[in-house]
Order: sequence, then structure tokens, then C-alpha cells
Amino acid sequence: MLTCVLMSSTTNKTLDAETPREPTKKPRVGDKTPFVDRAAGFWVRPRNALLAGLLVIVSGMGTGVAMVYLPDASQVRVLEEYVPSMQVTLYDDQGQPYAELEAAERRKMIPYRDIPEDLRNALLAVEDSRFFWHVGVDPIGVLGAVRDNVTRGFGERGASTITMQLARGLGWSSPEKTVVRKLIEAFYYALQTERYFSKERILELYMNQIFMGHDAYGFGAAAEFYFDDELNDLTLAECALLAGIIQRPNDYYPLDRNEERAIRRRDVVLGRMLVEGYINNEEREQARNEPLDLAERDDRSEELGAYFTEEIRRTLIEDYGTTLYESGLRVYTTLDSRLQAEAEQALDSGLRAVDKTQGWRGSKRNLLEEQIEIAAHTEQRWDRPIERGDYVPAVVLDSRREQARLRVGPYTAVITPEDAAWTAFGRAENVRLERLIQPGDLISVHVTEVHNDGTLSVGLDQEPELEGAVLVFENYSGEIKAEVGGRRFSESEFNRARQAVRQTGSAFKPFVYAAALFHGWTASNLVVDMPQTFEDDSGQPYQPRNHNDAYVGITTITEALARSRNVVAVAVQEQVGAENIIALARDLGITANLQPYLSLALGVVDVSLWQMTRAYAVFANGGVRVEPHRVVSVVDREGRPRSQTQRQSQQVMDADVAFLMSQMLANVIAYTFDRGTQGGSGRRARFLVSELGLPLAGKTGTTDNYSDAWFIGFSPYHTIGVWVGNDTKQPIGPGREGANTALPVWMEVMQAASEGLEPRGFELPVGVVLRTVDARTGLLSSEECGPSVVVAFMEGTDPTRACGVEEARILAMNPYQQAYFVDDIRDRGR
Repeated sequence: MLTCVLMSSTTNKTLDAETPREPTKKPRVGDKTPFVDRAAGFWVRPRNALLAGLLVIVSGMGTGVAMVYLPDASQVRVLEEYVPSMQVTLYDDQGQPYAELEAAERRKMIPYRDIPEDLRNALLAVEDSRFFWHVGVDPIGVLGAVRDNVTRGFGERGASTITMQLARGLGWSSPEKTVVRKLIEAFYYALQTERYFSKERILELYMNQIFMGHDAYGFGAAAEFYFDDELNDLTLAECALLAGIIQRPNDYYPLDRNEERAIRRRDVVLGRMLVEGYINNEEREQARNEPLDLAERDDRSEELGAYFTEEIRRTLIEDYGTTLYESGLRVYTTLDSRLQAEAEQALDSGLRAVDKTQGWRGSKRNLLEEQIEIAAHTEQRWDRPIERGDYVPAVVLDSRREQARLRVGPYTAVITPEDAAWTAFGRAENVRLERLIQPGDLISVHVTEVHNDGTLSVGLDQEPELEGAVLVFENYSGEIKAEVGGRRFSESEFNRARQAVRQTGSAFKPFVYAAALFHGWTASNLVVDMPQTFEDDSGQPYQPRNHNDAYVGITTITEALARSRNVVAVAVQEQVGAENIIALARDLGITANLQPYLSLALGVVDVSLWQMTRAYAVFANGGVRVEPHRVVSVVDREGRPRSQTQRQSQQVMDADVAFLMSQMLANVIAYTFDRGTQGGSGRRARFLVSELGLPLAGKTGTTDNYSDAWFIGFSPYHTIGVWVGNDTKQPIGPGREGANTALPVWMEVMQAASEGLEPRGFELPVGVVLRTVDARTGLLSSEECGPSVVVAFMEGTDPTRACGVEEARILAMNPYQQAYFVDDIRDRGR
């Protein structure tokens, strides 16, 4: 053994830790006996001396066997290139981690210099108090283990040093507790490790790779998992608790039912630190009395931005292959975590509100029918804190006409007819609770208040069967700030924002009108809105109908778009040409299979929310198409750049045409009359314009059988798309349109996206002017005519004459009569 010590002290060591060695051990409190004197006292005892002699003989034999039969040190030298597996960490746009792509071992690498002294001392005290004195094998520890195993029974005590544990943890030897394994560790791997590596490097490797329970490896990952803290923020008590886990991670991790066991083990570590002189008695008692402050573990299967993260995962797999999961890459994304959470909440709330309009479907499960005792039943959701605003499962205890009693985990609650009024179209007096729910029914409730007496105030709810999707693009950068591909990623990984293609309905109409503007039309061009039949290229008749079969006669394309008039859209397509509309849609980024049918103008074509939202963003961007992206940059575990996303943009539309179109879409929201009861299909969002100080523009979309509801719109900062529908393409319900189904969700998300932004408008291009005109005639607004709209014109194309009594008289006629005068009004506007 002395030879080993001499060899270790004279051999050059490689791969030192990043800081020079520093004394780790404090002087023993109240005991000035040097370590050497205490060691000498150990050896002079007769029984220990006899065992020591035997140990020397066995050690010599073991060394001889090792020199003859074991391989050379090359396996140890691989530590020079050792790179432990690490999970991929995803960061949001504020540089905060929000998700991980899990490796088999969840790890956070911590350099030696950043390991707190209390943590190092706790580890050394309980695992290897003579670490800085031995050469990989601790003679005193081995002797003590031999003595205890002989006198008390085999397996009573181990003698593994930190170096031995490192060798075993790296898979250099078998994990079974056999004499052969101990010899291999003691006389080969441990000695060779100490020969080639400094103590600091060995300790750094050990503290970053040791298993710490659950899927945490290393103290950095353990500190985050158990305490949600960085290592340098840990208290002495927390350091001791982590050090105590190592011996039996599955028994000592401080979660579930292990807390008391973990605390007892922590106190053992604190006792060892006292004995070794790292702390005094006052520090130990203070640490022992410190309450266990564990991180709140949320076992929800739903992670923030799960669909967004999944899209990134697929992209990274394509770029880096299956080794991705152990690469330790740091991926900086475009995600706005706050906005993502708001978007997820807005979609969930919106779907619940729409679902309730379709009536109460009843409970899908009754515990009594399944012969399950109500008092014994438990739900996983009940294990987490229940707060105001949560939707949680509840069990009906009893149900009468005027009230029903519920159990919600540790809470009780009561539902009254008022809490279930939505099941009777808002008429609480018609609600009969005993018919709605029965004892044993497992139902969903919405928590409106949590009381200190163990009761909840709740409302009856039900899980929606509808699905939906939300996308938020930042206009200039193309960064995706939020992406919601459905209600529950855990239930369906199908991303409806990216993968689903659905009929767009009237949300396609802006492309028709944009093509018209591109080909020289103005936003005040007149078309007669009346029932008429068109012929397609094959001579087949096509007769579109307006919503509710309502027709107004002469109108501008601005008013027709705002009020989503179908006949006008088809008439414009017929004049502009379907091929021109398809070409423009392609320029905007629509790659779907568009066919030149007359129904194209009404959105009888399947397109994804992704493509539709990207296309609308071109209007907001002044005609510039910017490619959306989720990843800003990727760096490796050492911080070296691996990739950087550059903004990719292309001018695909003249800026003036884009502005004219944006102004037309702004009237979908801003145009109102009859005290706000009539107007654009998006008029319910008009209050946001003044509230946010931003112009808003967009378009609703609804399919014929109410199976799809859309709203896509933008501000100067963001373009947001929302789709709602059933995966089966079944109708949402009678009257469920984009305006009352998708728009409310869009409004909530736009409000969240615009929080704190400076008021600004769309940039007015040179040569474009704004005029307030009569919505129907396109002439300058006047008191003689009807409601007005603000329209953008190229200079020289704006009207010069106001709408007068004669125009008002014509507009009072029926649509067929008005058709005879449309050319007269056009001429007057020139």
C-alpha cells in the first residue's frame, strides 16, 4: 500500500478540474488531534494489527492477479473524453428553461468550482471522509469493513470509496457485491483512476453522474428536481439531504412516502459532518430543525407548449439523429411562455363555453354501478392542489331537486340549480338536479372559490368533445410565439395547427379581394349583391347563397367582405379570374391543392391553419412573407453554437396593395351600425381596438354545415389564427360560426399578446390616402346616405363626390331594381 501511495504522489495527473485544489475539510470542532495521530492509534490495536497483516497479504495477492490478468489502463483513460448523457433543454424567448427532451439520464453538469462547500463536505463526511488522503482504496475503511463483516456478518459494512463508486457507476465493473468485484475496483480501476486524474476531477465526475433517485443523475439535476433550486442556493440541511440519498436512492429520495426516512438519513449526514468537524453543534441543530421545503411536483401529463415542443423535437431528430436525447443540447426557442399559457387557457375556456351550448351529455361513469365505494375512490388530479378556476373531477354523494352534494378529493361541495343553469339554456328554474346527476356519478366541476373550512364553491361542467387550435406569429420576425394544436396533447398528439387541413369557408375571401386590388380594383369598387347563377368552365350552373338569404343590392367590395357576402365574392372571382387568385395565394404561402372552381371564393378548399395564418401575416407585414420558425439557436453543452436561424423574407405583394387589403380587413371588425347590432362579422372585437390602442384586422370563416369555425386576424405586431371544430368533421352545432365560436378565443389571445405593447398603426405607404366613404356606394360619406367605413385608396383613385339624396333613393330599392343603376353610381364616383 505504501508503494501505491508513493506512485500516486509522483505520477502526473491529467484533466484536473477547472479550479486548483483547495482544502475541503475544516478543522475538527473541539478536537485538535491530527489525522495521522488518529490513524496511528487505529493501527496499534492488536486485533486491528492482525487484520492489517492479513489485508497486506491479500492486497499483494490481489495486486499480482490484477497485474497479470486485468487489461491495461486504457479503459480508465477514456475518462479524458468522457461525455455523460444529458437531456436536451428548451428555453423560451426570455432565456428561461420551459421543457426538456428527456435522456435516459436527466443531468445538469456542474463544474467543480461551482459545487458548494457544504455539499462537498456533506458528501465526504457520509461517503468517504478520507477521500483526500487515500489513493482510491482506503486501507482504514477496508480494514474496518473486514472486521465488521467477520464479527457481525457479511454485508454489514462496505468500504467503497468515492473513486470506487465512480468506477462502478461508469460501468467498468459488475455491480454485484462479490469479492471479485471488490478486488477489481480496489486494485485496478480505482488505483488507475487516481493515477491519471486529480482528486478534484474525480469528485466533479462523481457528483455529476451519481444516481439520485427518479430520473435525476448528479447533484445539479437533483437540486432542481427536489428543491427547484440551483446548487448554490441550497441550505446546509438541503445539502445534507441530497448527500444522504446516494446510499439508497430509491429509499431515501424525499418524495411520496419517503419523507420521514429521508429526514432521518439527512440527520445522519449532519451527525457525520459534526464528527468530521465540518460544522458545529449549533449549525447541526439549526439544520435539523429546518422544515423540508420541497419543490411542488405537478404530475400533470400536460406540459406547457407540448405541441410546440413536439414540432421542435421532430426537427431536431432530422438534424441530429437519435443521439439527440443524450446530447445535452440547449435549444433557444421563440416561445413566449406567458402567451402560450394564455393561449392554452383561452382555447380550453372557449371550447368549454361552446360545448355547453350543445346541452348536458350526462355522466359517462357511475361508481356505484361499478361497485366501487365512493369514499374509497380517488382521482390522480386530487393529489395536486386545487385552486380557484380549476376544472376537477368530483363524485356525487347525493342528489336532490334543490341541491347535490359532492366530494372533490379532500373537499366537499354543493351544486344548486343556479350552478347548472346552462343545462337548461340559462333557466335555473327548469333545472332538476336529481335528474341530471345521480349518486356515484363521476362528473367535472369548475371551482369558483376555495374556502378555509374544506369546502368548495363549484359549477357543473363537462369535458368538451370539440377540438381547436391556435397559432401566434410575430409579424416582422416570423417567430412563433404560441402554438396550441389541441385541447390535450396527452390524449391526441395530432397537431391541428399544423397537420390538420380543413375547409376555410369565408376566411379564404381576402385572397379573392387581394387579387382584385392587385389587378387594379379599388376597395370601393361596386358589385350588385343579389341572387344570381354563375356558370363554371364546363357550363354547369353554380348558384351561391348569402347567409340567411339576405341580399342588399349595390355595395362595395369593402362592405361585402366585412359582412361576408358570398354572391359578391363569387362575382369578383369570376371577373378577376380563379387562376389569378390561385397565383396570389401561392405567393402568400398557400401550398394546398387549389382548383379553379367557382366555389374557391367561398373557401371550399382544405387548408391548414398554419398556411392560412402565414398568408394573412403578409398583409400585416406590408407584403413581405416571412417564414415562421420556432428555433432561434442551438448550442451544445459547452455553449458552442451549432445552428442559428436567420430571418427569411421575401416581398411577394406590393406594400400599397397589402395596406389596402389590411384596411378592408380592419372594417370586418370596425364596421358597425344600428348601435352596434349590425356590421362586420368580427364586430364583437371592436372594443379591443380602443382598449389596446392598436388597429385590428381579420376575417371569420364558417363552413356550410357549421363543422369548421375560423378567425384569423392581425395587429401591427402579431398575426393570430384560431380554428374550432370536430376531428370527425361533424357539425359543431346549429349557428356555430366563426364569429361566435373562434373569434372569442382570438380576442383573448390577441389581448394577451398585445399586453404592454406601444400603440401604433399599420405603416401608411407613400401614395396611399384614407377616406371615409359610404359603405354601400363608395362615395364620400354624408348624412343623406347610410353607414360609413374608412377605406384606403391609391392617390387619384379616391372618390371626389359625396353620396347624396339620389343615391339614397336608389339604395332603398330592391336588389334587382338597384342593378339598373349601378353604372350610374360608378360614373358619379369618378
